[in-house]
Amino acid sequence: VSTTCTATYTVTVADMNNGSIANTAKATGTPPSGPAVTDTSSTTITATASPEITIVKSTAATSYTTVGQKITYTITATNSGNVTITGVTIVDPNATMGTCTPTTLAPGQSLRCDAVHTVTQADIDAGTIINTAKVSGDTGDLSIVRASNAVTVPRIELSLPETGSDMKLPLTWAACLVAAGLIFRLATRRRHAFGFGTAGI
Repeated sequence: VSTTCTATYTVTVADMNNGSIANTAKATGTPPSGPAVTDTSSTTITATASPEITIVKSTAATSYTTVGQKITYTITATNSGNVTITGVTIVDPNATMGTCTPTTLAPGQSLRCDAVHTVTQADIDAGTIINTAKVSGDTGDLSIVRASNAVTVPRIELSLPETGSDMKLPLTWAACLVAAGLIFRLATRRRHAFGFGTAGI
């Protein structure tokens, strides 16, 4: 005669990090006579580690126009695997990173950092700024490096008003008004100089 029992164990992050779960069961019984009897049975279950980290980059900037303009990026790295990743570090070669201390991420945890790019003359000449970031980390058994999505910000031209035929009429009228004003002031001053007026301008 035998007795079968079922026991349930919930896997933890520590178990995943350890790489296996070793478990021992113990059975004890009392015979009709004599001392109690005991037996044990052990088993080891190997963890299937799936280390992964993702990185997403974004910006609220929709365009840039001048040298010196600041473009702020938000960069988020997330442990999307099932084991802990240590030394998680975000770098952006084309921007200045804010406070972004390397850290340890358990599965599901994230690290968010900001980075600022200052527009250069080369950016103006290129017409677009295309930027990516990278994240790296270590599981103890594996080093991981991932690149983010590319974020593109276009340059917007600051155009001056055209000087074609559409502008000729307003400019001509403006010139006429300025000339008329000068002639009126000159005539008034002369009338006053010869005694024809009672007040000067």
